[in-house]
Amino acid sequence: MIGRIATFSKADMMVWGQFAKFGGQIRIDATLQDLKHDRLVPIKIEGVDEKDIPGAVDRLAASIRNNLAFSPDVVNELKASSFQPSSKSIPALRDFSQGVQLLREGKNMEAIKVLQRIQEDPQFALAYSRLAEADSALGYDTQAEQSSRKALELSQQLPLAERYLIEANHAYLMKDNKKAIAAFENLAKTLPDSTDVEYTLGASTWQRRF
Repeated sequence: MIGRIATFSKADMMVWGQFAKFGGQIRIDATLQDLKHDRLVPIKIEGVDEKDIPGAVDRLAASIRNNLAFSPDVVNELKASSFQPSSKSIPALRDFSQGVQLLREGKNMEAIKVLQRIQEDPQFALAYSRLAEADSALGYDTQAEQSSRKALELSQQLPLAERYLIEANHAYLMKDNKKAIAAFENLAKTLPDSTDVEYTLGASTWQRRF
């Protein structure tokens, strides 16, 4: 099955596995399969508390990067470009993920209802930024500006990529398209594979043109 998926996707490497919960602890068993060099690398993350799942995901990603058959420079570049929202609240991250998916599907009202659960983590800056996007899409400009400014206030201590994304979203929502395009172009260099960055950059460019 893994081989068929790899052939279909033209992938040289695959990561697969499972997780299990024992009492209050979670164990992650994953396998990095290097098809090009015909090797399997087992990766195990144990003793994970539910609140530490984001940290466990970071450790899993680090283990995968460290076992890639790439040069140190390439591995460092992958590490620098990795990105996930900053929140230690599992319910908040779950709602954020659902809200972003609803945004992508154009279900903005449903997205607002989900993203308004920010009280699970009142410091979740990127969730406020996404909420501003949903408000703006429905023409709720006052609410969008309030949420976007709140995101800016909370973003000062965040990793650069996340802070740049919030700043770029704010410029876009404030219809400062020249500044938004410049910000998203710089952000695209940091997150070259982000579909969200590419989508919003295209939208900003379209609005400025017309």
